[in-house]
Amino acid sequence: MKNLTFFFCLLTLGLFSQSGEPLELIDIKQLSCAKKFELSGLAYSHKHQFLAIADNLAAVYKIDTSAWKTDIYIKLNHHKKYKNFDIEGIDICNEEIYIVDEKHNLPFRVQTNGEIQALYLDYSAIDKDNKLKPEQWGNAGFEGIAVDCAHNLMYLTKERKSSRLKDSRFILTVSLSGTLAVLPYDFEKERNDFSNIEYLNSGGENYIYELCQTEYKAISRYNFDKNKEKSDFADIKYLYLGDENYLYVLCRNEYKIEKINAKTFSRSSFSFKKYFVDAAGRQSLYEAKQTIYGIAEALLILENEIWIGVDNNFRSVNKNHALVKKYKLSGKSPAILRFKRPENF
Repeated sequence: MKNLTFFFCLLTLGLFSQSGEPLELIDIKQLSCAKKFELSGLAYSHKHQFLAIADNLAAVYKIDTSAWKTDIYIKLNHHKKYKNFDIEGIDICNEEIYIVDEKHNLPFRVQTNGEIQALYLDYSAIDKDNKLKPEQWGNAGFEGIAVDCAHNLMYLTKERKSSRLKDSRFILTVSLSGTLAVLPYDFEKERNDFSNIEYLNSGGENYIYELCQTEYKAISRYNFDKNKEKSDFADIKYLYLGDENYLYVLCRNEYKIEKINAKTFSRSSFSFKKYFVDAAGRQSLYEAKQTIYGIAEALLILENEIWIGVDNNFRSVNKNHALVKKYKLSGKSPAILRFKRPENF
């Protein structure tokens, strides 16, 4: 199996803008699921199908939006090497489905017959001191996946700081093609310098850059955000808008969606905090105690809407919550909050 070329594009919280204006809620749809369904990812197919995954189930599901019911779309076959999965993200590229698994911290390509192909990541060039240790990330590993078909790039989000390591959350960029020259970016001075092609390391705090001439080889890594233990990335999506490439990141515990220009790193954000947190600062849509993990798990960016999927950890809805009453939510099934997509966002 060929290794994949990738480089880290790790974005500091300091780079991020503050939470912006609140999103405008359209409605809340509760999914009808045949079994315990821990919603962890959403995707939209050009075949006009909405797809979903649950981190506890080895299948890709389709959503019938006329009844908001989930049915198996593709049942995943057992992999000869990986027997159990914790599927946390899903995206589609040219009608091929990609998922990312947190248990093994690997992306997989899903075939229509259920066969899954592991996409092995070679960390050697960016982890010269062997401190990355993805096998020790535990429940702080890959949480989201987005694919840029036009440029053969894949983006993966590491959820948050690992309990056993001195690391941080990050966004990993994976090249799905051959040679990739990455333009260096100085995050602290917020300027680009395209004059030289060389390996740059500014104390691990600015940027590290290296030109890759070899197919499927890792090329750079940027560390950040080491003291923000409660900050996390829950999901990521990619869009190509007006000749620019954008990443949309679901920042779960900051209750916002961050839009990031993948080249200039300019950013804007909208908040969904008012729909999740009550006046006392507690999450109250479901009967779940406030934890550092939150319940917003899945992100989907559509032409006119933004969807946030809620994993309720199989707890019942809070019957006293105003939105629960308004939208007649009940039981323990996960829900999707549908928002109007703001103009130019």
